[in-house]
Amino acid sequence: MHEIKVPILNDEYFVYVIWGDLKKCIAYINKVFGEHFEEDEFKNKKGKCFYSFYKHDCPLAPVIWLKESDEMVATLAHEAVHAMNETFEYIGETESSEVFAHSVGAIVRHVVKYKKHCTGK
Repeated sequence: MHEIKVPILNDEYFVYVIWGDLKKCIAYINKVFGEHFEEDEFKNKKGKCFYSFYKHDCPLAPVIWLKESDEMVATLAHEAVHAMNETFEYIGETESSEVFAHSVGAIVRHVVKYKKHCTGK
């Protein structure tokens, strides 16, 4: 399983991106969010953004799960928008579309750089 921690805005906010062995990814998501997702819930999905900023009275970073595929980067961009929407809602930001766009770009850039470095693809 691959896990990347992407800093957003400053050193207080992050987005995690995971992919690889589905069982390990599900176990990771279940542990982080205290949920009980099953493998069937991931069938026919290309990716999903999980978030819960109000659990245990402290913010939890969004986690983007991706199914490894040729469309992975497009799915990542889509899910990164969900992650940033939730982050901006949590911090009360409503005005800065440029910062929002740069944040989505940062998530995509980190994953593409990681994949290129680790896999050559």
